Amino acid sequence: MKIKIAITFAFLFGISAMVKSQSTSGLYETSQAFIDQKMMYASEGTTITMNESSNSDYITVVDNNQTHHVKTKNVFGYKDSNNLTYRFVGNTRYLMLNPSGETHLYQLESLPSENQPAVMQYYFSRGTGEVQKLTLANIKNAFADDLNFHEALDAEFKSDEELTSPESLPRLAALFEILEENSFLISENVGQN
Repeated sequence: MKIKIAITFAFLFGISAMVKSQSTSGLYETSQAFIDQKMMYASEGTTITMNESSNSDYITVVDNNQTHHVKTKNVFGYKDSNNLTYRFVGNTRYLMLNPSGETHLYQLESLPSENQPAVMQYYFSRGTGEVQKLTLANIKNAFADDLNFHEALDAEFKSDEELTSPESLPRLAALFEILEENSFLISENVGQN
């Protein structure tokens, strides 16, 4: 499911060029390293393994036949050999659905238990800022000054449930992309006056 959603985003929003250009795994030590796309342990053939236990506070990196155990609190995130990008907040690992955007969408899958199937939860952040639960109210608070964006959200999504359905995420990503383009155009026009 994770790969299907990530591939959908790659196809719909032009990230496919990134998939073709580099499939090297590696760690992003800081948010600035992520922005600059500067990875450590980024040799061809590097493998990164997340310990799936709930108490995991490290990832295992095998690079040039050397094994490294890296504390998750010491890195921003990583890109795996499937070209999927993850971000850490504490020991929680979020799948970044649109890593090339300026407003990021995240997916967090709860582990299934005996009586419960896995549950997908969705989050967002402005840039590499705070990861917040994906709700209409949180998005509007994050973009408090952009009333046109609020109107577009209200026209496109009627509830938090609709907003967080997997089918709606590409529409939300498209709205974020339009918002980013308009913000760029506005700042360009202000600079010309």
